[in-house]
Amino acid sequence: MNTNCYRLEKLDYADGLLDIDATYIIHLEGNGRIDHIHEQLTKYHPSNTVYILYNKGFKQCEKKLHMDDSKIDLIDAFLSIFKDAQQKNYGTILILEDDFIFHEKIKDIQVRKNVMSFLKKKENEPMIYMLGCLPFIQQPYDYYNNILLMGIGCHACIYTRNIREKILQKDQTKIIDWDYYTLFEEKRYLYHEPLCYQLFPETENQKNWFSFLGLKNILIYLFQTLKLDEQVEPGYSIFYMASKLLFVLLILLLILLIIATSVWIMRYHKKSKLFTNVKIRK
Repeated sequence: MNTNCYRLEKLDYADGLLDIDATYIIHLEGNGRIDHIHEQLTKYHPSNTVYILYNKGFKQCEKKLHMDDSKIDLIDAFLSIFKDAQQKNYGTILILEDDFIFHEKIKDIQVRKNVMSFLKKKENEPMIYMLGCLPFIQQPYDYYNNILLMGIGCHACIYTRNIREKILQKDQTKIIDWDYYTLFEEKRYLYHEPLCYQLFPETENQKNWFSFLGLKNILIYLFQTLKLDEQVEPGYSIFYMASKLLFVLLILLLILLIIATSVWIMRYHKKSKLFTNVKIRK
């Protein structure tokens, strides 16, 4: 653990919005976002216990990383938080990246009840719960929560104890992108509407994003078109709505494919039977 490259600042509140053990905020020192963090914390206290993790970064502090890369540096920060939470015997924790932007709805009593009710049901499962992301495809789960099948954005994620222990037991050198890893390896849920945002300006970390079949370039084009590098709406609402519709469309396409296949099989057997009967008559 690269403990010499991190520093934790603890903040205590009495009016935390969520009944979880702690919130950790990852802050890369010198990136100009510390004022933004404190501005958000004057309006929103995500939990009674909040830590700001000051990360010096691999360029300013020598770290034992399997790659000198901003993505790997961020992954190391996540894993360092997991280890700290394990030492403190925490259960459910929230991890925020330092560009998080809460929506006022997070203060709504009913919304908080909805979130906490789900977390209580799933607290003993290895899962990640997202307070906000950019979903591509989401599957309905219950009235307020969905399963994230595809999407990006780990700026506001709640991790259960079991998921943290599971990840810490794995070969961490194989984790080269946090979004990509959690997308394909772990169960992810999300609230049905965004409660926490993140803008997508051009950053060093964005340049190092994992690209699959040109997906990175497509995303950057969408960010610019929807102005998600400058404003959260209407971009987030469009992604949330489109990702729900896309799931419905995929189900409809699957149903049509099954029907078409069934019709083809029936016709094939009918023709085959007719051909057999003709041969018998001859």
